[in-house]
Amino acid sequence: MRVDYLQVIGVIFAVAAVVAALTVIAERGFPLFKYAESRALINVGEDVGERSGIFLWKNRSLDLIIQAFVLLASAIGCVALFRAERW
Repeated sequence: MRVDYLQVIGVIFAVAAVVAALTVIAERGFPLFKYAESRALINVGEDVGERSGIFLWKNRSLDLIIQAFVLLASAIGCVALFRAERW
C-alpha cells in the first residue's frame, strides 16, 4: 500500500487550520453579544447598513479572520477538485 502524500499534506493543513483557529479564539474572544443592544426588533426606519458597517469597521479583525478562513477553504477545495488521479 502506497502512501498518498497529497492526502497527508491535506490532513496536516486541515489540522493546522483547526489549531490556528482555536488558538485565535482562545487568545482573543469574540464578544459579539456584548455589543448587542436590547432584544427589541430593529426599527426599519433606522439605517441598518450604516450600523452594520460601523460594527465591522470597529471589529475589523473579526471580518479579516472570516475572510481568511473562506479563502483557505476555497483554496483547499480547488486543490481537492483539480488533483491528478492515478490509475
